[in-house]
Amino acid sequence: MKAIADELKVVGWVRNREDGSVEALLQGDKSSVDKVIDWSKRGPDGARVDSVDHFELPCKDHYRNFSILY
Repeated sequence: MKAIADELKVVGWVRNREDGSVEALLQGDKSSVDKVIDWSKRGPDGARVDSVDHFELPCKDHYRNFSILY
């Protein structure tokens, strides 16, 4: 996700959760964010994606880059 987000100039973060799910916060122009969401429905090679839920929230923080949180 970081590579595609960086390519599309989307900022925010992504992290793996303890239950095996993935959580991300994306900021950028709507078209680019939509492309990252579409990519997440497939995921990287070898990934198994069961579902993707997404929703819009008011922007509280502004990010400068896209980070992987550990």
